[in-house]
Amino acid sequence: MLDWRAPVLENARKASELGLQAIHPHFLTVDQAVMDQAHAWGLAVNVWTVNKAEDINSMLDMGADTIITDDPALGLQELAKRS
Repeated sequence: MLDWRAPVLENARKASELGLQAIHPHFLTVDQAVMDQAHAWGLAVNVWTVNKAEDINSMLDMGADTIITDDPALGLQELAKRS
């Protein structure tokens, strides 16, 4: 069982051991080391709730698999700038 109070990397390790496919941490709890290790364990990293352009871009730069936002238009706008 995952514990929402535990560090993200600890939950990611447990998720991998349980054969889960993804983790869904709040974006402020994710850094590059967490992103890289979760991906190394075969997990998708779906971050929430990212509502500022600079934060969306930071998560994209780190390699987030999904960005959950209250402002989809902004998310799509930032993603389009990368195409």
